[in-house]
Amino acid sequence: MKFTDVEVMSFVDEDCDAELKKNIEVQLRNDPDLTARIETFQLANNAMSELIQKETEMPRELFEELKTLRMSNPEMKKKTQNFPGKL
Repeated sequence: MKFTDVEVMSFVDEDCDAELKKNIEVQLRNDPDLTARIETFQLANNAMSELIQKETEMPRELFEELKTLRMSNPEMKKKTQNFPGKL
């Protein structure tokens, strides 16, 4: 059975349906090429995650300063109160 890159990626991301997951797991037992593809996607995921984490880290002091500024603005404070991911 052949799997598309989208299917393999959804498997790696743990975002596929149960049937696809089962089919890939069965195929993995006897398909070194599929194993290599999955390892490649996993490596790409790890590299991308590390890059994103590195690029999105904000110093705690800056975060606190921005939070203070946001909360000092009555309009922003009002919007933040309705936001599920409150600062």
